[in-house]
Amino acid sequence: KVSAIDSEDFARIHRRYLARLPGVAQMHSSFALRTVMQTTALPVD
Repeated sequence: KVSAIDSEDFARIHRRYLARLPGVAQMHSSFALRTVMQTTALPVD
C-alpha cells in the first residue's frame, strides 16, 4: 500500500520509487476516493 497526498504526489512516488524497483515491468493502481480506515492495527476479538 502507498499513501499519497494527491494524484501528483502519487505520480512522483511512482516515478521515483515504484517504477525503479527491480523486477517491476508493469503496475496497476487503484485509488480510494475517501479514507475508509486509517490504522495498521488488526482488530482483536
